[in-house]
Amino acid sequence: RQQMFAVVGRILESKGITASNADILGNFKDGQAVDDYAKPYVALLIEIGAVNGSNGALNPKGNITRGQMAKVLVKVLERLEMI
Repeated sequence: RQQMFAVVGRILESKGITASNADILGNFKDGQAVDDYAKPYVALLIEIGAVNGSNGALNPKGNITRGQMAKVLVKVLERLEMI
């Protein structure tokens, strides 16, 4: 999950969109489990509403379903005003 979040976050970053609050990861019981390289991107996706966790957790090292991936991509495309 965090690898996908980082890839998508880098796309947003390349368009000048970055996270304003990296501390937002602290709102999740496993926020500290996000690897350092992925933290700014996970924070960004949380801020834009593309990621909101489940039962208070992000599960950064878990797998992502097609449905979850689709939700993230729709939110990113909305942010980029592509849909």
